[in-house]
Amino acid sequence: MEIVANGRVVQEFAVSGDRTNFQREATLEAGQRTWVAVRCFATADGTIRMAHAKPVFVRGGTWDATADAEFFVQWIDDLIAQTVAEPERFAADSERAAVLAVYREARRFFSRKTD
Repeated sequence: MEIVANGRVVQEFAVSGDRTNFQREATLEAGQRTWVAVRCFATADGTIRMAHAKPVFVRGGTWDATADAEFFVQWIDDLIAQTVAEPERFAADSERAAVLAVYREARRFFSRKTD
């Protein structure tokens, strides 16, 4: 089982026994968190099963998301470059233009978070 805060695993617990009932206590400093959730994984019959709780949002929590925003700007830049370089991926130029418009809007959004 993992406790995830702001998209990063901040605590892990080993689960043993029948794994149908599990309780633990954890303490996190709220000042560095904006959301917290719990997730778990189980291997069964050649596959992996996953459960993820709905996040709980922390009041008053703060978090410097600059590095995350920079990651998304780079990813979007890569998507834009691929889209421009490979026009055959689209049935029409208008479709490609629409996709590029969405990417550029997303880039503007995340770029504002890097300032």
